[in-house]
Amino acid sequence: MLRQAEKTESLRRMAGAIAHHINNKLTAVLGYLDLAAFKIDSGGDARDHIRDGIEAAQQASWIGKLMLDYLGHGFHHRELVDVGALCLEVFDAVRVNAQEGVRLLTDLPDSEDGPLAIVADVGDMKRVLENLLQNALEEITGKGEVRLSMRKVPAGSVTTSLLLAPGWTPVPGYYVCLEVTDNGPGMTPEVLQNASDPFFTTKFAGRGLGLPVVLGIVQAHGGTVSVETTPGHGSTFRVFLPLKAILTT
Repeated sequence: MLRQAEKTESLRRMAGAIAHHINNKLTAVLGYLDLAAFKIDSGGDARDHIRDGIEAAQQASWIGKLMLDYLGHGFHHRELVDVGALCLEVFDAVRVNAQEGVRLLTDLPDSEDGPLAIVADVGDMKRVLENLLQNALEEITGKGEVRLSMRKVPAGSVTTSLLLAPGWTPVPGYYVCLEVTDNGPGMTPEVLQNASDPFFTTKFAGRGLGLPVVLGIVQAHGGTVSVETTPGHGSTFRVFLPLKAILTT
């Protein structure tokens, strides 16, 4: 009964947040169109207002796409992806925006047989890594450390008691484990309980879709996400994705 009440509250918060975000964007679209119509009627140049209206409409569409990703219904163009190479690409892009005093480290060894590969949408996997790395960076104030690591693990080693979405069961075989660790303040049990709910955030307004979208994307690819966190001692997020191939070099 308690779990059902929590789920209802989560859905209520999600619906209210979506309506709020989209309503704000549509209000902006209508406002820019009104300004454009006025400029046209008075013989002025309406291009700036039309451009701003298009941008606001694109942002509203982006919110809808994020929700589809959260639900696992987004469009996916899947291909064989070298996970280590993708990690390095995203890591280099995120490192540029790291605050002073934070060290970013990697541990991305290939298996003894060669690079690890999954079947995935490249854009989706980039979003997963970007969100996890950016969240880890934002947890640290002052000096700290964020580490991205990768390894091959057997299905039996996936600790299902730590999953963000309980009930997932690994299939026999091997998984690629992507791990993002920070030594920030960690999460309290209350924050952890709500961490995967859409639009729940402890940060500034407008955030809250990062981790739920990560979970939705990973689940749509047959994987799962786990978390270990202790207040005052940082957090570790692990993404498990089915290993599909070991690439030849």
